[in-house]
Amino acid sequence: MKKNKKIITIVFVLLLLLTLVYKGVHLYLYNIKNITDYEEISDGLIINDSIHIENKNFTGEYLTFNDISFQNDFKNFEKSQTTSDFVQFVSRDENKSINASFSIRVNQPYVDSIKSMTTAENKSFNSLNKEKILENNNIKNDFNLINFIVQNKDNQNNFFTSTKRMKENFFFQYISADIFPLMDSIHFIGGKYDGYVFNYNNMKIVNIIKNNKRYTFLFTGTYFSSDYVNEFLSTLIIK
Repeated sequence: MKKNKKIITIVFVLLLLLTLVYKGVHLYLYNIKNITDYEEISDGLIINDSIHIENKNFTGEYLTFNDISFQNDFKNFEKSQTTSDFVQFVSRDENKSINASFSIRVNQPYVDSIKSMTTAENKSFNSLNKEKILENNNIKNDFNLINFIVQNKDNQNNFFTSTKRMKENFFFQYISADIFPLMDSIHFIGGKYDGYVFNYNNMKIVNIIKNNKRYTFLFTGTYFSSDYVNEFLSTLIIK
């Protein structure tokens, strides 16, 4: 009997040690504290009131880029860069320094791009089944993704965290630091278009989701007030 108890105790201790080692390895591989810039990014992961965009007619001059038509408020700007999916206009002061800029870029929605995302810096991230993690957490679009990240931004990994949750916490915080810009707050957009706005000082990054694309409009400088951006979006046409 004593011999059996001793064997059971040894087995229990060995299992406990193996569990601790297993958890310890996962804590090392999926260490949230080592994610560069996450803490600074997470401070701005705050969702403010939604913005409703009305549909207004515009009788002035339009500019066209790909399938986008927008009001031409850039006659005093210079077109500085153009590629197949990017165009930029800049305004310069008397010293030739840029004091305002506007650009358009056409991308995949975040939720699609991260499914195949890899990085040279972190093999632990590359090993994750990203599509499965999104599916497990019912994340089907960018709005689900942003809401989930904001609600879980303070999650921490420790010995009491399941290994599944460790990987997921690491995944969501890693992509937050990688794909999101530095920001003060987030607004969701509804009405004429669905999307979201990242705000940071005098910069507004407007993302419109349509046609399974993410149309990003970047406004920088005090020239572009919130009222101006809302008016711009109300006359924007995306075919």
